[in-house]
Order: sequence, then structure tokens, then C-alpha cells
Amino acid sequence: MKKIVVLGADPQARIIPDILGALDNLELTGFVEWGEGTKFLIGDAAGFPVFPGNQFPEEIQSRMGTFEVIIAMSPMEKRKERIRQVKDLSLNPVTIIHPSAVISRSAEIGRGCLICPGVIIGPGAKIGDHTILNSAVTIDHDSLIQENVIMGAGVHLPGYVKVLSDTFIGVGSCSVNGVTIGHNCLIGAGSVVTRDIPDNVIAAGVPAREIKKRG
Repeated sequence: MKKIVVLGADPQARIIPDILGALDNLELTGFVEWGEGTKFLIGDAAGFPVFPGNQFPEEIQSRMGTFEVIIAMSPMEKRKERIRQVKDLSLNPVTIIHPSAVISRSAEIGRGCLICPGVIIGPGAKIGDHTILNSAVTIDHDSLIQENVIMGAGVHLPGYVKVLSDTFIGVGSCSVNGVTIGHNCLIGAGSVVTRDIPDNVIAAGVPAREIKKRG
């Protein structure tokens, strides 16, 4: 059984004990936090230890031996820091998929992804490393989701959509076929994307329109 350490202890990590409890090949051994605080629980996390970031990875390895990691925090800059750290340390990112997810045999799922309950991924879709698909997200055929994308619950994307890296798509948003949502974007909750969204913008509305540039 693989031992799993979760990098991050903000609310995004809260679902992981439940998902791993539904799997029999992965064992959760604890969380690591870098000052973001264990906001989702007081004390330890559902009975699992929360290690301070200065113990990662050496002290954790000395206590637990070999483990794999998944990044489960929401702020993009912090996620990018952890992705760089995982790559620099040559750690092994694990993809966690809830048993209720429906994934086409021809879809491709990257490393270090979190696929939550009720997710549907269609034929030919490609999901990049370190992407989080929250509950009931649907990604239809031949869509491309790049590295480090987060989709809130109930996002629906049809065929041939591209979402570029480091982008967050808010709860309940959707798009038309074939649009591209750029790198480092934030799409507000409930938005409908009807045309391409350029890199580095915040967009929202029905239809989604650029609100301002993003640093």
C-alpha cells in the first residue's frame, strides 16, 4: 500500500481523507502546512498528523520512509511553490481518483491530480499534472486541461476546450465548444465562457468578460 502525504492543510485538502477512505491501495499518513493554518479542523486533521513545513521532507521521510505526495491547497502562488519543490526534490506525485468518477479509457490523466466524486472525463480528454477537479466537474471529449488548473464544483466544459496552466475556474461555470481559457486566469463562479479568454485576466459574467488584468 502506498503512503500518501498531503501538501497543504487549507480547506481544499479536507476531502482527501474521505476519498482515500474509499480506496484500498493508498494510505493517508498526514498533512504538511507552511503557515496557511489548518483552517478546516482544529488540532489534527481527521485524526491524521499535520507536520510543519520545516519538517518536509527529511524529517517526515525519516519517520515514515518512502511516501508519495499530492498538493491540495488553493492559492496558485503557493501551489506553484510546492510544484517546484516536488520537482526539485524528485518526489513522486500521486493521482487520487474517487471511485465514483467516470473516466473514458481514452482520456489521459497526469500525475498529482485530485479527481473528486462525480467527475466525468470524456474520450480523448487530457488532464495535466497537479490539476484539481472538484465534485461533479465534467470535461467532455478532446478537451485539454494543462498543468495546475483548479475547477470548482459543477464546472462543465464541452468538447475541444483548452484551459491553460495555473488557471482557476469558479463553481458552476461552463463554456461553449472549442474556446481557449488562457494561462493564469481566474474565471468567476457561474460564468459562461463564449469566446477565448486571454492570459492573465480575471473574467466573469454571462457571457464572461474581462474585468481586469491579473499579475
